[in-house]
Parts: sequence; structure tokens; C-alpha cells
Amino acid sequence: MGFFKTLLRMNLNRIGNVTGSDFTNCYLSPTKKDNMPALMIYGVGKNDYIFNKADVKEFSIIETGTILVLEGKRYTGNKYRVVFNDGKSALLSIPSGNCQKIEQVLY
Repeated sequence: MGFFKTLLRMNLNRIGNVTGSDFTNCYLSPTKKDNMPALMIYGVGKNDYIFNKADVKEFSIIETGTILVLEGKRYTGNKYRVVFNDGKSALLSIPSGNCQKIEQVLY
């Protein structure tokens, strides 16, 4: 990973965790795509995956008010399932305080 990409990731506002067969040990942050609000999945040694509503085939809430453990801390939040137009899928674990950020981009 290049120096500037490392700096960019250090300054990201991490809003949740991402798991799934296509994304393991990844994180979620808000970003922009074509000057529109978007989300970015990223992880150590992985390419960034930037997406917005146009890239999503299915988006659903699979659990609400569930206990999430993120970075060793317990939060209450939601779990979402996302299926992308390219066939990839992800499970997003988002603390309650950040759920609106996800839903604003994907609904």
C-alpha cells in the first residue's frame, strides 16, 4: 500500500465492520463516488471497494437492536445484508449511532 493511501485510511471515519465471503476483516467508512455520498469497504492488504445505491442489487436489515462487538467494545446496532450488482455480498455490522449514515446512502 502506498504512503498516501495509508494516510487516507488513517483519517477515515470508521462507522462499522464488514464480513462475508467476499470481504473478511474489513471496515466501512463514508466517502464520495462521482461527487455523491458513497461507502467504502477496506481492510489491510485489500483493494478499496467503493459503492453507492446504484451498485447495490439488494439491501436489507437482517437484525435490529443486536449486540455488536467492534474493536473490543460492545454496542447496540443493526446488521445489514448487501448484495452488489457484480455478485459480491457483505454483512455490515453498524452501531446504532451510524445506522442513519448507511441508510441515507443505500435507501
